[in-house]
Amino acid sequence: MGRISEEQHEEYLESEAFVSCDEELQNEQPRGIVRLKQQNNLKSKRKKILTSFERENQQLKRRISQFAKASKEIENILSSRKKIEIYSMPRDSAKKEEKKESTGGAGAGDELSGHSTLLPELQKQLSKAARKERRYRNGIAIF
Repeated sequence: MGRISEEQHEEYLESEAFVSCDEELQNEQPRGIVRLKQQNNLKSKRKKILTSFERENQQLKRRISQFAKASKEIENILSSRKKIEIYSMPRDSAKKEEKKESTGGAGAGDELSGHSTLLPELQKQLSKAARKERRYRNGIAIF
């Protein structure tokens, strides 16, 4: 009873209801595919943008950490330099040497060059730190 004969089935396929329904499905299908492609394109563009922002963020974090390390290193060396200067010479001789050393050009390198009581290795470290400090101040810091 519930079965349809082949003739009835063919008549239904040829009827207007089936043809119009089939045409609607065919018309709708490309729109759906186009929408999916557009959505996928947008998703891929978003991912690319996010990954580029993440990369830039990581680079900035690395640079910030490098600057922080450099500034800590400079602070440590400068604080150790002050301690060495204080403990290395008596006050009277330090004042006399300051008078002898004052030649006019007072840069960070000039301050470091005259201390004969400092060890040569420490002088190298201090001059290196002074160079880094000048570069950092001038915005040329490349580590």
